[in-house]
Amino acid sequence: MTDFAQRLHQREGQFRDLNSRIKELQWVDSQYRKAGAEKDRLTKVVGKLNKDLEELKKITRKEYEDTRKMKRVSFKSVKASMTGKMKATAAKEEQEYHDAFEREKACALQVERLTEELNQASMLRDRTQVSKDEIERLRDSLDQLYEDIFDGYHAQFRAEEKLSTDYTNLNEQYQTAARDLQRFRRCRSELEKSQALLTRCLQEMMVAFNYSSYDMFTREPVLDMMEYQALTHARTISMMAQQHLDAARTQVPEIPHPGSLNVIQGNYLINMMFDNVVVDMIMQAQIQQTYQMLTVTGTNLNRALSWVRQYIRYIEGCHRNLGQLVTATKRNLDEERYRIVSEGLEGTLEDTSRDMLPDEPPPIYEPPSESVETPPVAPPTNPHRDHLDLPQTEFDSSSIASGSPRISYAEPLPSNPPPSTGNLIDLDPVPSYTANTNNNPFRQ
Repeated sequence: MTDFAQRLHQREGQFRDLNSRIKELQWVDSQYRKAGAEKDRLTKVVGKLNKDLEELKKITRKEYEDTRKMKRVSFKSVKASMTGKMKATAAKEEQEYHDAFEREKACALQVERLTEELNQASMLRDRTQVSKDEIERLRDSLDQLYEDIFDGYHAQFRAEEKLSTDYTNLNEQYQTAARDLQRFRRCRSELEKSQALLTRCLQEMMVAFNYSSYDMFTREPVLDMMEYQALTHARTISMMAQQHLDAARTQVPEIPHPGSLNVIQGNYLINMMFDNVVVDMIMQAQIQQTYQMLTVTGTNLNRALSWVRQYIRYIEGCHRNLGQLVTATKRNLDEERYRIVSEGLEGTLEDTSRDMLPDEPPPIYEPPSESVETPPVAPPTNPHRDHLDLPQTEFDSSSIASGSPRISYAEPLPSNPPPSTGNLIDLDPVPSYTANTNNNPFRQ
């Protein structure tokens, strides 16, 4: 180990200087956390007190107006004079105004005092931020120094190599989980927006269907106008919903069966011309088929949203667990490297050649696998009815039917249709996250 010892002595000055400066700034971590927590606490308290102060000011102004009215000719003062309670009423109003003013004054003084404390906490946080940045820079320099020292010599120190491999592996998983967590949260937001828009679209289509008529000889211009207006709104809303669905599929392309999240394919609203040339019976049939297609899409959307939410819970658990493991592994790695370098500089380091390969830790987080595309939803073909037929699906139609006529339900769709039919899709049940798992429950 002559070459390694020579490398240690070449970097001895830098090693001791960095460790000495880091030890001098050890207080920064705890002080930085305390200052940040105190600043956040005071920010919330001052914000609440400011709202209370605004309410007290309104009460004080009201009491002042009541007192002023008692000193002038007003309905209240005349009534008090006629009942012989002028002095008592005036004294009561004066006392209420005085009490309100005192409460406002006390609250204002408290706000002023806590605002000063908040300013001091902010200044302390800013001062510790400088020291925090300094110690982080020193730690990065020390990590780089360790990498230079152990470059090419990892095999001679089995424990150091094992910890280094574990740290690299866990840190990569941690960063991947953090990126996926952001992606899935954005996807959840887009799906929730699309879900709300799809509900509005179905409401507009229900309105249009109620205004439509089979009898082409009993047309009413007002009813036709209301029908076409509702269909136009439904078309606009459906296109907005599709934009959010496209954004969600872009954020998380691993969503199972992304082709089923489509409100454009088979949607007669997109290319329909809303004028009197369209035959009434065809119009009703198209509204009915489009309504059913959108309802099936809504069910698929609910299932996809449920899958995304469960995956978010899984990633959050892995991210939290990995964060703790990364911190603990990094601490152990730094301690082992410090021991090796210190003993090497003192000449007490023994030769610990590697007698076995380090075991690679099992993965704690695995990203989702790529999804398998399926054909988009196709509109069902049903005979003409005098009501809208809703598939008996999981889509929440209670919010759609609120304030609208009752809707009849058709026979339920098959629970597991082949993918080519474009009907409801089935997602595999997803187990909830459990700590210390080494397998991705979503992996197929």
